[in-house]
Amino acid sequence: MKEHKISLGEFMWSYTRDAYTSMFFSEDILEVTGYQPNEFIQNPALFPEIVFEEDKNLFLTHREAVNHNSRNNLKYRIITRSGEIRSITEKTFTRFDENNSVITVTGFVTWNNPNKSRKTEQKIQKSIINSQEDFICTFSPDLTVKFHNTSFIRFCNRQPDEINASNILSYFPDFVREKIKINIRKLSNSEQAGDIVFKIVNAEKDTIWLRLIILPIYNAQNQLWEFHLQGSDITDLKKSQEILKSQTAEFEAIIENPHISIIVLSKNYELELFNKTFESFIFKLFNIYPKIGYSINRFFIDLAQKQFFAEQIDRCFNGEYFTAVLRTDISDHSYYFEHSFNPVIEDGKVEKISIVTRDVTRENIYKTELNKTTGRLTHSQFLLNKILENLPESAVYVLDKDLRLLFSAGEELSKYNLTPENLQGKLLEECFSPETSAYARALFYRVFNGERFTDIKELGDQTFENIFTPVFNEQHEISLALLYSRNITEKVLSKQANWELQEKFLTAFNYAPIGKALVSKDGKFMMVNPALCQFLGYTEAELLNITFQEITHPDDLEKDWDLVLQVLNGEINSYQLEKRYFTKNKKVIWSLLNVSKAVDAHGNFLHFISQIQDITRQKEYEEELIIAKNKAEEAANAKASFLSIMTHEIRTPLNSVIGFSNLLDYDPKSPDGENIKLLKYSAETLLDLINDILDFSKIDAGKIVLFEEVFDFRELLMKLRNSFQFKADEKGLELKVIIDEEIPAHLKADLTRIKQIFNNLMGNALKFTEKGSVVIKARLHKIEDDICHIDITFEDTGIGIASEKLVKIFEVFSQADENSTRKYGGTGLGLSITQKLVHLINGTIEVNSTLGKGSIFRIQLPFRKADTSIEVKHPSLFNDDLTGIRVLVAEDNLNNFILVDRFLKKWGGTAENAPNGKIALEMLEHKSYDVILMDTQMPEMDGYQATRAIRNSTDSRISGIPIIGFSATPKSELIVHGES
Repeated sequence: MKEHKISLGEFMWSYTRDAYTSMFFSEDILEVTGYQPNEFIQNPALFPEIVFEEDKNLFLTHREAVNHNSRNNLKYRIITRSGEIRSITEKTFTRFDENNSVITVTGFVTWNNPNKSRKTEQKIQKSIINSQEDFICTFSPDLTVKFHNTSFIRFCNRQPDEINASNILSYFPDFVREKIKINIRKLSNSEQAGDIVFKIVNAEKDTIWLRLIILPIYNAQNQLWEFHLQGSDITDLKKSQEILKSQTAEFEAIIENPHISIIVLSKNYELELFNKTFESFIFKLFNIYPKIGYSINRFFIDLAQKQFFAEQIDRCFNGEYFTAVLRTDISDHSYYFEHSFNPVIEDGKVEKISIVTRDVTRENIYKTELNKTTGRLTHSQFLLNKILENLPESAVYVLDKDLRLLFSAGEELSKYNLTPENLQGKLLEECFSPETSAYARALFYRVFNGERFTDIKELGDQTFENIFTPVFNEQHEISLALLYSRNITEKVLSKQANWELQEKFLTAFNYAPIGKALVSKDGKFMMVNPALCQFLGYTEAELLNITFQEITHPDDLEKDWDLVLQVLNGEINSYQLEKRYFTKNKKVIWSLLNVSKAVDAHGNFLHFISQIQDITRQKEYEEELIIAKNKAEEAANAKASFLSIMTHEIRTPLNSVIGFSNLLDYDPKSPDGENIKLLKYSAETLLDLINDILDFSKIDAGKIVLFEEVFDFRELLMKLRNSFQFKADEKGLELKVIIDEEIPAHLKADLTRIKQIFNNLMGNALKFTEKGSVVIKARLHKIEDDICHIDITFEDTGIGIASEKLVKIFEVFSQADENSTRKYGGTGLGLSITQKLVHLINGTIEVNSTLGKGSIFRIQLPFRKADTSIEVKHPSLFNDDLTGIRVLVAEDNLNNFILVDRFLKKWGGTAENAPNGKIALEMLEHKSYDVILMDTQMPEMDGYQATRAIRNSTDSRISGIPIIGFSATPKSELIVHGES
């Protein structure tokens, strides 16, 4: 509550809606009652106790009435501390909010003591009124001016004698006169009337904003006596408000950070709550959306920021409430955000914290005006209190010629721990610092020499506007000096901030590397930057005379305008669109358009803010990339098709060579036997090379498709050992398999690829080991859900690999030593294919080796656990005895048929040939066969088509016959084709 100076024999009290917790009594109550103000504040029941017994019921009824009526009067008696009975008059004024709830109650109590003189006080009051920059006057109900101050004379631009007894309405424009009449009618009917705000043009052609306050004044009989009018120049405030509102909206819309973000964190730094602004802010910074449960640490890239933020969070969890500023870099700019940390206390403990973040460049420059209170007082009392009440951040001092303080008041006193009582009667030097005293003394001497002037003074970080005025006595001599000191720091800072904000906006707008524009609701350019002019080929003046619709490609206009309407209708706040413009020379260019809307402080639309980025070259690149991608895909498909056809054509005769060599009975010791062995070895080596090249090509092209099947893991490794045992025995090597008992028996994976990996690694181990052993170890690494991660190592005591060569062994066509190729053979593709297959099934592979001592290849592969109830079956169509079996061989290659026919004859069976699927179907109609060997690639009708026709046959004899795929094509390709 602001301190008030009340005339002798009077005191003031008040309280707000929270009742006696914020009660106030002026110091003058001591003069009237003999009690100190604090005694009543500390004991609210004391004042009713000093009311004369016969008047208590009337007093309590009056106190209840103030909660319902805006004005109340009461005369009652009190008993002072000394026992004296005094008769006092109390007038109360109550302010209500829009819900008719009490905001404040103010009481003015008067004890009419004829022994106190008020001449000095009246002079002071008159001097204070005349020193005000606000113009003040009173007028009667018939609108006749009765009193005015010097500021009113300057406002009217008339002589004092001309103003006296004139009509108050004659000094205002017609539209203001009507508003004054309306307020007078309301006040005459005891209704509330609002302030009148309007603008006029003065003699210097400047626009001036004014605010008028009209209040009623009542006489002792509670009759309307006259009206009090006070006018204030609010031009600076209006300009500051309008400019700052507009520029703030525009600047903040451009940088796209106009909101406050709020988050709530748990003790382990996890998000428990956040608002949309935080979500949008994080997405813009990191291109991810935050989720409940995310750690706040994921949103800090810079280690220093992360550490700083962690320290602040720990402080907050220790119970501190504080604000910290953290710099955040966005694109090429740095911004400072103010984070308010607030502990959330539950059951006496800090369980969570909330963090409120805002851009500190946006400051609230508005200051809430002091609540206005009025009361039915005498003319002089009301004027004094009203003037003092309208002096925020100000102080008033009255000094005599000895520079002794006779009077002081104002809100600014309390900031320096000063009170009117402490200053009363003291010399200037006794109240203020030597520096301030010396400054004031020199200026007061000028006042006593008849000067009236204004001086601006900076004291520390505060700026004051000081108005010095002489006060004349009845003999027209200067007897007193009046100083009205107003703190204008905020006003100065507001103007400076306003200018800086405007400069920032214009710099960001004009020097932006991309096009920027302010666009009206109907699409007209209001403001454009140089980058946009250069992009479109127009001058600034040309663009300001056209709309964006005129230069938009017709195919993009409808979509753009639809989005504009959505923004205007409030469905969206902004949008982004790739669209085409026509330049001044009619060239079509592509742009990335970002549009948002700017609004004023009341949410009313101002204009669109558009950012236009040239993406013409990017669109051309996209078209070129699409063409190149299509060509690359065509080339890859052609390559894959070529490899598939060529390898099939090469495999077919090779398989025949290998097959015929197996038919031959030979003596290994004879020259022909050695030749047949070399022939078979060369054919198998060539077939392995072709398979490696095809596998590598398919892996590189991403054509490998994995097919899972259930198998017995132990059986797989034992078969692997058995298949390589002959080669190990030839070289005199020990071949061992060690399997962890924790590994489940049945697993599920792509068995073909697993075998390929194991065969490559086992083959390499045996190939490069001349003595010693090869050991396979399988150990369960871990089980996650239904996935078993198994470590398998292939350890040998072979030639080993030099450490500097280890980095090359997985490269294409590479071996550790070039001599190895000549000595041991191989293509250098095996390990490269193995590594790619391991990675394809989400495994890992690594190698440790010592030259001359051996190598350890370690792979870790994921296997899916199989249902233990599933029995792994190895189906067989026939017994070992094939005597009398009848086989239909659908094969277009005669050599392959001859090979099959000779094998079957050797085993006691017979074979017949169908050169394509169509002939095979015809032969099935006339003969019965035990089994069909079906080639997949044949003319007229291939094996897939023939198989479907057989299975769809209505003749059960035909549809039920077993069919075995018979092709040089790898099994994996056959599976893919069959699935499709």
